[in-house]
Amino acid sequence: MPRTATPPAAHRSTIDPALPGLHDALDNGHAAARFSGMWPGATHRLVSCTLDRAQWTPGVECVATFRFELSGDSGRHLHAVGAVAATRAGVRHWLCTDDAALPGLAEAADAGVMSTWLADHTGNHGHTFDVTTLRYRPGRRCVLRYTPSRGGPVFFGKVLDGERCLGVAAALDAVGPELAPPKLGCVPAWQLVVQGDAGSSLGALDVDRPNTARAVHEAGRLVAQLHRGAPGAGAVRTLADDVAEVGEAAPIVGRVDPAAAQALHDSLDVLSLADGGGTAGAPAHGALRLNQIHAANGRLRMIDLDTYCQAPPERDVANLVAYLRWRAIRRAASPDAVERNRAAFLAGYARDAQRPLDMALLGCFEAASLLKIAVRRCRGLDVERWQYLPGLVAAARASARAA
Repeated sequence: MPRTATPPAAHRSTIDPALPGLHDALDNGHAAARFSGMWPGATHRLVSCTLDRAQWTPGVECVATFRFELSGDSGRHLHAVGAVAATRAGVRHWLCTDDAALPGLAEAADAGVMSTWLADHTGNHGHTFDVTTLRYRPGRRCVLRYTPSRGGPVFFGKVLDGERCLGVAAALDAVGPELAPPKLGCVPAWQLVVQGDAGSSLGALDVDRPNTARAVHEAGRLVAQLHRGAPGAGAVRTLADDVAEVGEAAPIVGRVDPAAAQALHDSLDVLSLADGGGTAGAPAHGALRLNQIHAANGRLRMIDLDTYCQAPPERDVANLVAYLRWRAIRRAASPDAVERNRAAFLAGYARDAQRPLDMALLGCFEAASLLKIAVRRCRGLDVERWQYLPGLVAAARASARAA
């Protein structure tokens, strides 16, 4: 029998009576049964099924993604990714390559198609490529890794809904290969942009190790270089936008923890009075964390530029340090280590920054980022971490009031 252990889901099964299929939609065993017979090839057998992530809109729908491990007669293991959506009307499911909003994914995830495309764009016709689905957000995006079967450079593709691949391609051109992995090509018909490898994520580093602060210091310098660029394309993002975004999502926190929701509203009241509009925008990553900064051969670059925008520099910096603080709140790192790495990042940033950071504005943006983290824990039905919601909201309130 395949492994289908399901994470604790007591709250998940009762939190939204408007979605009667919610429990089954989040259950690994039910997902394994739903996708039975959908595998490419009659001889493939399901080995394991694992819930990857969920995205919940109360009273409307919950979309969960699952990872499947398969084995064939040859003994080779294959992988697939699918989604299950629970709505008022019932439950439906699909493989990621059948996503109606990402029709280009069928070609971008096809090893034969992409081996030909990659050979044409690299000039190396001696390679075939294996395709691995790394991250899939239904209806929005899918990240793929292309690994040559006989060794050589690895490439990464991102398929985005609509024409957003064009925006990513433009952002890569604006940022340049010094700050981001070089663009190999863009295929609008497939909604696909392909880049080179950026190496390993700084997000995987143990911040409790003293030498991690050196890498985080260099990450600060990298972000400062991004912010020194000339303003260009990309949506404009302000503190008021972030406050509005959290305010619209605040009811979802009330479903999970009413006391935390009240404290969240108190923080939003403080932030709504802050002056966040007087600082000129700069080229910005838009959703910066250590996870988005990678290292290879002693060189740092940033990934995931589909959130590229124009914003005050404090916004990127605040988001990264807020996620550092989140590690301490959920006890994944010690408070002392988080403070050491925060200081290292700010020092690295200051070394190459075009101007000093506005520390009051930084505090406001950090509060907004902490509140967004709280909302995401609720929206993702991250039950195991709901215990940390009061700590997140308290930290946000402290940052907002200090600013």
